[in-house]
Amino acid sequence: MLKVQDGFLIFIVLLLTSKYMIFSVTESSTMLVLLACVILLVLFSRKAFILRKGSVSEQAGLIFFIMAFLLFNVSKFFGELTFVNAIIPTGIILLLMVLVPFFVDRKSLKDALLLYCKFNSFLLTAGLAVFFLSLTGFIHSDVLVHASDHANPEGYVSLYGLAYYPAWFKISLSGLTYYRFSGAFWEPGTLGLYLVVLITIELSLFYYNDSGSRFRIAIFLAAGFASLSMLFIGAMSILLFMGAFLKISNKKFLSFFIIFMISLLIIFINYYDELYRLVLYRLDFDPQRGFVGNNRSGVLSTFLFQFSNIPIFQQLIGAGPYVDFEGDPTSFIIKIMQRGLVGFSLLVISFFLFCIGKKYKFLVPVWLFSLAILCQFEGAIFLLILSTLILNEKKKSVHALRANY
Repeated sequence: MLKVQDGFLIFIVLLLTSKYMIFSVTESSTMLVLLACVILLVLFSRKAFILRKGSVSEQAGLIFFIMAFLLFNVSKFFGELTFVNAIIPTGIILLLMVLVPFFVDRKSLKDALLLYCKFNSFLLTAGLAVFFLSLTGFIHSDVLVHASDHANPEGYVSLYGLAYYPAWFKISLSGLTYYRFSGAFWEPGTLGLYLVVLITIELSLFYYNDSGSRFRIAIFLAAGFASLSMLFIGAMSILLFMGAFLKISNKKFLSFFIIFMISLLIIFINYYDELYRLVLYRLDFDPQRGFVGNNRSGVLSTFLFQFSNIPIFQQLIGAGPYVDFEGDPTSFIIKIMQRGLVGFSLLVISFFLFCIGKKYKFLVPVWLFSLAILCQFEGAIFLLILSTLILNEKKKSVHALRANY
């Protein structure tokens, strides 16, 4: 009987736990996450549930994560629970994901990430093609899709299921009507978050040893700018400046960076009105209401008011995953509300412990910036970042760990 490779199983888990639009529209996300859990348990059973040792920092990171997981599941009993929510551990998929590097060899992890990058580049290439054909009037679609977890009830226009754009966002520039590209993902900001992670994976793992990496990065960049995602633009700016800082002694790179920045400034000055209507309007600030063009504005004041009114014990260990948060539910601040100061701190410490002894630490600020804006880490994003960290171990660490296999 043909045995499915470990890397392919991890790739399937990544797909099942990604924030694709089709999963939300069909309301199948919960069932797919349960299926992903089963696949991971099957994968672990192949290894006879025997964990490798890992580095000291990785072991400590795992312990802190398990503590955060246990605390999170204690906190949920502060609110009303259904029987199913009470007996099934909340966030079990993340616990299984954090165990993946302790069961699976490095080659399988890398194969899974490469498959995931290739799949999404193919999906986004097709999505960009139908999107630009739609913008130029060659194709047209009246198909609207709605998901119960979308904030805006107007829905998204579907372009053959390959790409979506918000039905309520429409801007006319120079006779061309423009929309925000979502690809096959849940919304433009979610697409931006996934693209940031995909680009950092490409740069740290495949850019120098895979001939298709540059093409995939180009597709990811095109999709990111087409999404008009401030998250994506901000993260790419940080990545660019970090790269310039690290390569400041490289005259060729420095010359490119200076020319690029001058070109960017010229474009900004000449096309300010168009850029404002597309992106910059989200930075409009009002002293009373905050950033009036940004739907995440005011979340901090809402959090402080609501957080100060819950019992001190819940402030420490969390109000639970089902707490009714009155502010924007995508900000990292809701994680503090759910997990409490102690639980959230354990999660952050766990992450930084996994960062110890790894290369490309300049990627960490990019990830943190992105997740601070859109904290959708409960799924594929979590495993993608964790696997990228594990695969970017310094050479000394890799030699030391080979003895554990």
